[in-house]
Amino acid sequence: MISGILFGSGVYHEIEKEVSGGIIDILIENNGVAYIIELKVDKSAKEALEQIKERRYYEGFTSKKCYLIGVSIDSRLKNIKEWTYEVIEAK
Repeated sequence: MISGILFGSGVYHEIEKEVSGGIIDILIENNGVAYIIELKVDKSAKEALEQIKERRYYEGFTSKKCYLIGVSIDSRLKNIKEWTYEVIEAK
């Protein structure tokens, strides 16, 4: 569903983008900014964010501002439970 919304909006994105450290769940690139999103079901948003940082998913995007976004999804409620983020500025 997320992919459909992004596609309909004309925003460049990739689902399950392979990078050297693993697989980014959702990558959005727009106006020189990269959004790296990791989704976790029934785990914390902090765990999702830590995975992005530990596996260094952002390394290929160092020329841009990167938002690292961890999202927790509650399987019982079928809804986003929490989310957190950090920003890495371009060097």
